[in-house]
Amino acid sequence: MMGILYGVGAIASIVGAYFSWRYANQAKYHASRAKKQIANQRRISDLSQLQLRWSETYKALAIFGAGARASDLRGNNPSEPARSAQDYIEAVKRCSSSLHGIPDLDDRLGKVTPILEAFSAARSGQDLKDNGTKLLQSLSDLSAAIGSVLVSDKEKIDLT
Repeated sequence: MMGILYGVGAIASIVGAYFSWRYANQAKYHASRAKKQIANQRRISDLSQLQLRWSETYKALAIFGAGARASDLRGNNPSEPARSAQDYIEAVKRCSSSLHGIPDLDDRLGKVTPILEAFSAARSGQDLKDNGTKLLQSLSDLSAAIGSVLVSDKEKIDLT
């Protein structure tokens, strides 16, 4: 009789251990999934902040764009828009780990730097317009690439 009770107890222990193991694995899976979702949300937040910073930079640089008349730009100081563009570039560099969807990011940033320097040094209206237009175009292209990474990430989250 005691042998039967020991056998039933052993079987109950094994069944209990199985269910504990199963629930632990489910918890581990859900924790891992939650961790990935939090990381993706953080990444999307960082990229969204970049887009907001781009909007501010664009407003600062817009007066120097292709539609500007060189005669109207004479005497404008490019230091504040250049600082805004530099801040945007630095923010992009800080978020570069979130921008793995842009394979040539370092090349793009490397090409923007001399344009930014030329824009900062420009004094004539025509130089401000030419360099401002180039800078605006380069940063617009970069922002568009960041925007497509952001959209792609949002779609991945919506699918999970």
